[in-house]
Amino acid sequence: MHYAQRRSPSSNAIGIGLVVLLHLGVGYALFTGLGSQLKRVIINPMQVVIVPDKPVVEPPLPAPPKPADFELPKTIFVPPIEIARVPPTDAVPLANSTDAVPVNRDVAFNPPPAAHPDTVAGAKRLAGPALVYPARPLASGLEGWVDVQCDVDETGRTSQCAVIGHEGSNAFADAALPYVAAARYTPATHNGVPVTEPHHRFHIEFKLNN
Repeated sequence: MHYAQRRSPSSNAIGIGLVVLLHLGVGYALFTGLGSQLKRVIINPMQVVIVPDKPVVEPPLPAPPKPADFELPKTIFVPPIEIARVPPTDAVPLANSTDAVPVNRDVAFNPPPAAHPDTVAGAKRLAGPALVYPARPLASGLEGWVDVQCDVDETGRTSQCAVIGHEGSNAFADAALPYVAAARYTPATHNGVPVTEPHHRFHIEFKLNN
C-alpha cells in the first residue's frame, strides 16, 4: 500500500494548518514592513573609524652628572735631584794648552783698495768739428743757447741726440745738434771703469764775444 494512503486524516490537517500559518506570517511581515526593516539594516554600509596612533613621547634625557668638586693642592712638593759631581781625572790645565793665542802675535791687515770717484760723461771734448756761429744771427747780433741730450757710450761716442731746449734763433739749434752728435767725449766711469751714460745733457752757448 502506498505511504500517502496510509497517513491519517488528522496529520494531513495539521500539516495544512502549519502551511497556512506560515503564509499568514509572511504576508503579515510584508504588510507591516518588517521585511523592509530587516533589509534596511542589512543594506546600511559598515562605518570604519580609523583611530590615529598616539605619538610616542620619548622621556627626557637625564642631565649629565656634575664633575666631582676637588681642590688642587696649593703647593706641590718636588724632591730635589741629587747630582754627583765627579771631577775628571785626565783634565788638562788651561795654562798648559797649546791652543791659546799669544798676546804679542802679529796680525796682518790688508786695507781695502781706495775707491775711484765716479765721473760723468762729457767732462772733456776729445775730438769733433768746430762750432760754427750761424750767419744770420751773427749779422743780426743775436745770442742764445741750446740744450742737446745724447747717450754717451763707454768709448765716449754719442747716439740718440736730440734738442730738448733752446733760446734765440732756430739756427742755433740747427748748428748745435751736429756739433754735439759728431764729437767724442770722455765717457762716464763707475769705480774707475768706463760705462754708458744715457740722457747726458750738453749745454751750448752762442755769444758774440767768444
